Amino acid sequence: MGVIKRKATDANNANVRSSIVAKKANECEPYLTKGGKGAGLWPSPSIMKPVYRVYEAQNPGESEVYRVAMSGLRELSFREEIARGERLVQLIRLVAETGNRNEARNMADCEV
Repeated sequence: MGVIKRKATDANNANVRSSIVAKKANECEPYLTKGGKGAGLWPSPSIMKPVYRVYEAQNPGESEVYRVAMSGLRELSFREEIARGERLVQLIRLVAETGNRNEARNMADCEV
């Protein structure tokens, strides 16, 4: 009886292990590019950790350089606004990158 019980336990452990592997595979979801073509599997946004970046920036025609903090997601829309001419600012260089929003805000003069 003890051997049969042990085999059942091993079978249960194998099922648990396979369900864990399946769960980890499901954490990735297809990511589509602008053209609609799949670019492979990328981590879903629910498991991605946020990234905060601090840039040196300058307004055109001004000599003052200041630091701006923004999240990685905000950076995408911010760059689009610059490209469309809605924001008259130049991002000069990346100063820092962190996973902590408060740390980024402390290093910067302002946050967008």
